[in-house]
Amino acid sequence: MAPGLSVTDLRRVLDAYEAIGRRDLDGVMAVLGENPTIQTQIETHDGVDAVGHMFAEAFATEFVHEQQALLIDGARVVVLSRIGLVGWSSGIQAEQEIVEVWSVDGRGSIGMRVMDREEGLRETGLEERAARVATVYESFEVLNRGDFQGASNLWLLHPDIELHRGETSLETEPVRGIEELERFMEPDVFESQYLEPRQVIDAGDRAVISLTFRVRAAGSGIELENRGYQVATLRGGRVVRLEIFQDRDAALDMLFEPSTGG
Repeated sequence: MAPGLSVTDLRRVLDAYEAIGRRDLDGVMAVLGENPTIQTQIETHDGVDAVGHMFAEAFATEFVHEQQALLIDGARVVVLSRIGLVGWSSGIQAEQEIVEVWSVDGRGSIGMRVMDREEGLRETGLEERAARVATVYESFEVLNRGDFQGASNLWLLHPDIELHRGETSLETEPVRGIEELERFMEPDVFESQYLEPRQVIDAGDRAVISLTFRVRAAGSGIELENRGYQVATLRGGRVVRLEIFQDRDAALDMLFEPSTGG
């Protein structure tokens, strides 16, 4: 983990997005604190009143805001987002992929700058890490087609990879090695299973992948859905360890633990 950002800072950014998703103006402003600054592609909003007015106007429209990835880079969080706006009269939806760069100073003040995706990645110099996140999404598409080998190649799994199944699992021993991991990923009591990545938080040598897990039981056809988190640790550019968490905050804490990955 690069110095400069704390897990508390990251939670503030995530909490802000959750409040935005609920259209909760009071919740957004509580997270942003006393001296927020939001610089959009059109103008700068400085201070509580200006930022509050900006969000109030946004919440009065029909919009969708999805955060595909958060790239932690020193003391800032670079967010790859997709926004969609729907015209009230026309019903026409316009979509745009953007970059939102959040910064938190030592006094707790928070700021955010909005740019279009290409400009934002070029300015932050994070094109390579954004491409790595895109590969994560692609790998799950491949895995859901039943191609573990193809997904493994995209994941760049280390031969000595370990999967730790978490506190809720009855199995305490980790899954070790690529072949054992492939057997573990094959459906057994399930007729089908589907893993949908909802968000990736990339911290360089570690990443948190937020997942929705959908299964259909063999025989009964009962469908189940669960949400959880995978924490991936990289060594030499390859995934050497995967850990499963049910709790978001526990996964985020692991993201900030010292890592021996190189």
